[in-house]
Amino acid sequence: MAGWLEAFIRSVCSIIVLFLVFKAYGRRSFQDVSLFQGAMIIALAGIASIGSFLLTVPFMPFFVALLLWSAVFLGAHRLQGKHGGALKFFAGQPETVVEKGKIKEDVLLKQKLTAEDFMRKLREKNIFQLSDVEWAQLETNGALTVFLKEGRYSEAASTGKQGRRQPPMTVIKNGQIVDSALQKRGVTREWLKAELEKQEVLLGNVFLAEMDQNGQLYVDLYNDDITPKPVNELPLLRESIKKAQADLAYAALTSTNRTNAKVYSRCAETMQQVENVVSPYVR
Repeated sequence: MAGWLEAFIRSVCSIIVLFLVFKAYGRRSFQDVSLFQGAMIIALAGIASIGSFLLTVPFMPFFVALLLWSAVFLGAHRLQGKHGGALKFFAGQPETVVEKGKIKEDVLLKQKLTAEDFMRKLREKNIFQLSDVEWAQLETNGALTVFLKEGRYSEAASTGKQGRRQPPMTVIKNGQIVDSALQKRGVTREWLKAELEKQEVLLGNVFLAEMDQNGQLYVDLYNDDITPKPVNELPLLRESIKKAQADLAYAALTSTNRTNAKVYSRCAETMQQVENVVSPYVR
């Protein structure tokens, strides 16, 4: 048999087998499959494509191998649909990686994920602040499902509501200070250590720490039984601004000097504008 004719016959047989296999598999995108299923699909495609033109391999061994892999692939798929134990064996099970706003470092270690891998998955979902995450689950296909804290939004959803925020920077990773991030934020190690002291945590116990555009530090600890002491100076700042605005407004009303009253009134309006700018960042 001519080589081109044999290659044509092999290709047609491969296309027919693959068409029937994926027809029986159902309408699932490649992103929805588990790692095991993805590996099986790649193996099937490799056998079909290489066996179509590698004429040194006899037709029958190639075709039997293609049918066997197809049968194993479909059999495993059907078994997973009927038995939960088979699904867990072949595909694994979803793992909760963030619970009540705290990262479960043991799960990341089990799934061979680093802190940077986890943060990259959050960024892929337009979530740039770890402090916004209430709960997150790693699915069997490697995708991350995230539930945000009340009143928090992904960057895509919040754009246009409060103006575009600058992404936070990771200043501590695996208990080690990231000096390059501190330099970009214009702060020193001494400032960072002072902030950790305010939250009553030790540097060695910090798994991940982020600094947002307002200078607020969010800390996740290795020991989830320890809760960092909350420190947020923005509410105090807003209260001070509101008090100053109220004092200026009162002075404008009670002043007997018209010129001074106008100055007080303009200053009160300015302080009101400042409060409006600060308020969206006070959570």
